[in-house]
Amino acid sequence: MLPIVLLTACVKELPVAPQTETPLFEKGDVPIAVKASLPDGWERMTKAASDIPNITSASQLYSDGVGVYAYYTAGQPFTSIKRAGYTVTSGGETYNPFGVVLFNRKFAHNGTAWANSGVDEFWPMTEGENLTFFAYAPYEQWKNSVQTDTTRYDVPFVEISTDNYIASDMSVAELENQKDILWGTNTSGLTHKNVSKSQDHYSSGQVDMHFRHAMAKVGFEILSSLAGETISFTATGSSEAKQGETVTTDGDPAIEDKVPTTAGVTRGDYERYTSRSGSTWSGYTYTFSDGSTSDYPYRRPYTATRTFSQDRVYKRTETEEYLQTETGNISRQGTRYMIEEVAFKGFNRKGVLLLDNAVAYEPTWLDTERFSGSTPEYVVNSGNVLATALRAVQPAMMAANPGLYTGVRSTAIDLMDGYFLYAIPREATASDKISVSLKYKIAAIEGTSRGSRTRTYTISRSRDITSTRSYSETKVVYRYANNSGAGNFPAANTISTDEFEFSDSHTFTNETWGTERPGTWTGWTTVEESEWTLSPNETNPSYTVSYPGGTVTLDGSIVTSLIGGYEYTIRLVMAGSTLELLVAPNPWNLTDTDFDYSANENEPIQKLDYDASTIDYVEGGEVFINNRVARFSFLLGAGRYNAWQARFVGSPGAFGFTDEHGEFLRDGDNNILTTLRGDIDPEQMNNLYIKAQHIPASVTSRATLRLYYLDPSGKATVALNLVDDYNEWTLVQNVN
Repeated sequence: MLPIVLLTACVKELPVAPQTETPLFEKGDVPIAVKASLPDGWERMTKAASDIPNITSASQLYSDGVGVYAYYTAGQPFTSIKRAGYTVTSGGETYNPFGVVLFNRKFAHNGTAWANSGVDEFWPMTEGENLTFFAYAPYEQWKNSVQTDTTRYDVPFVEISTDNYIASDMSVAELENQKDILWGTNTSGLTHKNVSKSQDHYSSGQVDMHFRHAMAKVGFEILSSLAGETISFTATGSSEAKQGETVTTDGDPAIEDKVPTTAGVTRGDYERYTSRSGSTWSGYTYTFSDGSTSDYPYRRPYTATRTFSQDRVYKRTETEEYLQTETGNISRQGTRYMIEEVAFKGFNRKGVLLLDNAVAYEPTWLDTERFSGSTPEYVVNSGNVLATALRAVQPAMMAANPGLYTGVRSTAIDLMDGYFLYAIPREATASDKISVSLKYKIAAIEGTSRGSRTRTYTISRSRDITSTRSYSETKVVYRYANNSGAGNFPAANTISTDEFEFSDSHTFTNETWGTERPGTWTGWTTVEESEWTLSPNETNPSYTVSYPGGTVTLDGSIVTSLIGGYEYTIRLVMAGSTLELLVAPNPWNLTDTDFDYSANENEPIQKLDYDASTIDYVEGGEVFINNRVARFSFLLGAGRYNAWQARFVGSPGAFGFTDEHGEFLRDGDNNILTTLRGDIDPEQMNNLYIKAQHIPASVTSRATLRLYYLDPSGKATVALNLVDDYNEWTLVQNVN
């Protein structure tokens, strides 16, 4: 959130233990080591300004480091940071000061490896004695904010607040001073609890901390199809310039024969070989087989040859790209939608992040609290980060810069010009929404200017390159004499095929390839042509601009939860007298398909429901499937959307779709499917078969079963109206 103000509560310090206390455990000789990493895919950044401290790679943690707490609990499971091992009593409460093995200790990367910033601490010597670890990052940003007030929580925590944020001043400085916060887990997405060096995973003494984003990341876009501006262009001159040239070959990579690069021509693998053609055997010549000057008494060798030729051919293609520019007169007439301000309400003002999460991969936020009153939390306008193209500037300024202040378009524009919010996660209900108030003006523009437009096009031509090899093939044949007389042998060059007694294997010689022979180029053909783009460099403008209707206000709201570790794009769609809000949620640490939410326009003939015989039980909006194969069914009517999609939100990797026999459905890479699509057919019942991916389960997992409508362009809207009583079903697999 912006900027994040930390409320430092009064921390209850653990009492200092007498120095004569017996050490809590016998230390072994293996030091505690911590390695910090990020899950795969965190390099994905869709809406980050470069100077916002958005942690996306492990190298960004190197210098700031990570903070680590470790607590000893002997052979008992961890329950609280104030109850472990030996105890002392102070003020009527019992504590264990010796239970703290690491207290807010920094581990940083020294260029070679992760290293402890203080003195080494060691794993217990005794097998089965447990340590529990909590961690956060980056250390330097949050080291003074982590609390261990045991009167409030049993684990370390961070309290984050936006109490002092001025909503109307969403400045660049405030946005760039946001703080990313991450918390550490094991590979299963949970805290490293009750672990000992004797366990295989920790036998090296190293604790692998996988850091995950705890905040939600929110960006904003706006679009509309309402603008009625007509633009015409009359060309008075044109030019073109070659932008690039490429040379390609259409060859067969299985053929290894190459031709060296000469005269700047890029050679490729040969695409094909022609059939081999050759002469008949000729030139039988008698030779002395043993190198002597005498013949064998009963047989004589004869050598024959024949020649062959063969072509190999590849195709060379040349492609050239040209930039075509036309200068001329630009005429504009019509309306533009220009934004004065956009105000948002419904975000959290504070919350407490526990460094211990109960649900795999999801941060635990407690004591969250909304803003109160009528003042908006966040206001985007021309005084802060509203995108320049959208600003409702003075008419004279727009008239002088018609290509700069273009207004809302039918394609989405980033409302905040690349910036985003870190938001404290929130759970939404039908009565607790994010609301938006949009103020805009309709600009009437008319006039002409000088300007230009551009487009690119590519042309291509090709030809065959041929080279020929000639080689000879030899063989040796033997002829036996009918008697010992030499005169019974045939004379040289007189042996015919039917006189062969036998022959040895063939020998090939002179297989070198000759000079290449380029064929004739084909004619240049246009292979790709882009649309004309009107350049913004209009000169000598003669436009009149006015705002005849004054300021118009549109209001909209959306029921959407903001989950920690996810990024969201809230899209404002101006649709006549209404404002539709769409939101595209994506796991921050995983590449995923974008989806939008909005009102529903297809009639559900049958609500989404579960087959009671395939589940364990239902409690509230939660469906407990545990180790069962659950079946959900729904039937959709006709309307705006022509397809549906089902997907799990939360607990990545916990659930998957199966066939009716419980066999997981998989993609081409053998990954279990967590997304399904189908066509909307009012006559066809849709069944979803769902099973937990991990049996047995070491943790309790929850995931929302979310359904979307898809239109022909691929845009989607969440289908909240498919579920009675609750917006969506939550699937639960209990630890077992």
